[in-house]
Amino acid sequence: MNARVLVVGASGAVGEAIAFEALERGCGVVAATRNVNSSAARRLRKAGVNVAAADLSVRTSFTALLGSVDIAILVPPLTLSAAVAGEAAHVRAVFFSSNNVAIDLRSPIYRNLARAEDIVSASNSANVILRPGLIYGDVRLPTIARLMQLARRSPVLPMPGSGRARMQPVYHADLARIAVDAALDKSVTGVFGVGGPDIVAMRELYRAIGEAAGRRVIAAPVPKAFLRAARAIGGELFPLDMAQISRADLDRVVRNPLPTRFAAKVSLRDGLRRLAEQFGYIKPA
Repeated sequence: MNARVLVVGASGAVGEAIAFEALERGCGVVAATRNVNSSAARRLRKAGVNVAAADLSVRTSFTALLGSVDIAILVPPLTLSAAVAGEAAHVRAVFFSSNNVAIDLRSPIYRNLARAEDIVSASNSANVILRPGLIYGDVRLPTIARLMQLARRSPVLPMPGSGRARMQPVYHADLARIAVDAALDKSVTGVFGVGGPDIVAMRELYRAIGEAAGRRVIAAPVPKAFLRAARAIGGELFPLDMAQISRADLDRVVRNPLPTRFAAKVSLRDGLRRLAEQFGYIKPA
């Protein structure tokens, strides 16, 4: 019998992609979301997915769904989903953390994520925790999408730090496939980093974003001292917090990756092209 999979957070870009990926594998899929009337929920419902209302802050709405599934994939931030790890302890579950837990434990947010990882791992030794790098590929994923929009308006893209830090962005549909692969493969347990096939310096990433948007851009380094001063003056209105500024020149290549059979397949070039197509900057290939 095909697995029955609960996808929590199915209205987001990654959650929706996971639900469709599981459906294509022949799984029975329940897509849980706080907003059953969202565009994503309507698309999933049209495809034959059972869409259900659930909110992790209201545990009864979540636990009621667990009784009918074999696997749970929880996409919301781990600090939220870890709170219900005990309720999901009787099923195999996949959770999402962040690659930055392996990079920057000085930051309170990643210390909290590390503690949440411990809670999840202790609740069920069969659980899988994925630590993705920078996720991109859908207009709902803001970081690269906003840079691409900015590249259409300006020939200069401000770049935090020196631009030498290496990154490993992962395309959202690749991440969805890997999450479903890991969920269905019971030999996989533990904590793993997930990145795309390309490792690039930040300055290379910015230039690639401009090229995908059909623009030649200059990636302009902004020294961390200037960023800290701007944050001190602008406070919460400044788009980067102090932890992000501190990480500006740290390599963010993923650590402890999954076995090679789970490797991401979509190149950075192809993923950026697909994002540019969504914006209508280029015609579909």
